[in-house]
Amino acid sequence: MALEFIFSEKGDRKLLLDGYVYVKDRVIVSKTYWKCENFASCKCCARVQTQADSVVKHVGDHNHALDVTSMEAMDKWTLSICCHLSICLSSVVCNVCAPTHAVQIFDNISMVLGTLAIH
Repeated sequence: MALEFIFSEKGDRKLLLDGYVYVKDRVIVSKTYWKCENFASCKCCARVQTQADSVVKHVGDHNHALDVTSMEAMDKWTLSICCHLSICLSSVVCNVCAPTHAVQIFDNISMVLGTLAIH
């Protein structure tokens, strides 16, 4: 199963797993260690280890409920960044590509943004 990521307001990647959000703690060789984003505020001890594109180890249980409001805000923010990127790409495409190629590229951008909106 592919790992799913969202982005913080500063642009840092966060791991989204089973509805909970994890922030990167450290990277050692090929393993990435993640801790619950509520590790400080809730003293949550849930942690995850990933390697390549899969979860290797899941340690600890969350001591708090899912924060749906926070996740919805993060999704909207991520989508707005993607829309902004789309506008920037569109500008580049219009200035660089032939009109027939530009239509294909716009279609591809729209498809990607539609996929992101679903997730």
